[in-house]
Amino acid sequence: MLILHKSHIEPVGNGLTRLVYPVTETSDAGKVTHQLWVEVREEYGKFLCTERCDAVLLGVLHYALKHGHDIEAELPVSRELYFNLTNLLIPLLCGSRIKKPVLKMAYSAELLPNAGAVGTGVSLGVDSLYTISRHGKQSATPYPVTHLLYFNVGSHGRGNAAECTHLVHQQKVTEFAREYDYELVTLNSNYADVFHQHYCDMHAFAAAFAVFSLQKLWSSYLYASAGYPEITLKFPVEKNIPAAVLMPVLNGVFATETTRFRADAEGVERFEKIRFLSRCEMAQKYLFVCVKGGSNCCRCLKCVRTILRLRLLGAIKDFSRVFPEEKCNLFHEIYLLIRKTWRRNLFVDDIVTAFFKKIFRRNAK
Repeated sequence: MLILHKSHIEPVGNGLTRLVYPVTETSDAGKVTHQLWVEVREEYGKFLCTERCDAVLLGVLHYALKHGHDIEAELPVSRELYFNLTNLLIPLLCGSRIKKPVLKMAYSAELLPNAGAVGTGVSLGVDSLYTISRHGKQSATPYPVTHLLYFNVGSHGRGNAAECTHLVHQQKVTEFAREYDYELVTLNSNYADVFHQHYCDMHAFAAAFAVFSLQKLWSSYLYASAGYPEITLKFPVEKNIPAAVLMPVLNGVFATETTRFRADAEGVERFEKIRFLSRCEMAQKYLFVCVKGGSNCCRCLKCVRTILRLRLLGAIKDFSRVFPEEKCNLFHEIYLLIRKTWRRNLFVDDIVTAFFKKIFRRNAK
């Protein structure tokens, strides 16, 4: 059982405001109360939501599904979100063979104050920059982005090392937002340290936790989807599955009466995104895909996948500021790709296909 107690706001100094979510977990190992929190700059403290349990409910939902917990809350949940979870998402994920968590809480349709901002995340990765490029503040799209959100909820890992990586990357993000004149909202949290989960499996839930903690700010939040156009999901989900793969399901489910979580570019393949970004100056200057630290290492699998796609597009030289030529080695990249993806992999199928097409075109000549 998870009990979501009433949240409260605490000033923590250094120009920061903290929203605390006490969560009591009862299991065979005993009972423990976690002090889950998020921190934002003081000027954004007025947008933190203490009237609903929406954010923390989304934050713990994946954990509850995996551990067989029911969820009880002292605060009401937004009516639309409650309906979407109980009638759509939970039955779909659990089917008839997995225990469905019981949500014991009131719901409310009362409208909360909302500043009407449109946000998106700013990791500076391929998906992130693709969404920012297409939905910039000057764009003619229905939801031009007004604010960028940079949050620390597990993508860098856990503990002090993750905090250091987060702060280093935040400097790049701040520079990017300043250069392209975006409002930047930074959010830090102990989420990953409290609920230990594989980030790949639950990052959409973690992102929703961050977004809905500030739901008085957003009218819409564009979630940069990884895009899997040819996937057919099988339910119930009995094995770990990347949360990105669930985006066609989650799109429209994570919503309240005033804030909607919208998946962007669902179905656009990674190759097409990189083709688009290969012509964007902001990507040539700021693209960051590495899993290891402050700059692209050109050795990890994410770096190698991106470099090979840029090579196949003939655009690698335009990205020398983020992938220095002296660090790149074609034979090493191919070796790593083969060694680390010896079986079919969703993230490299497009590279292999493009590679063989290029060879066949050359041979045909």
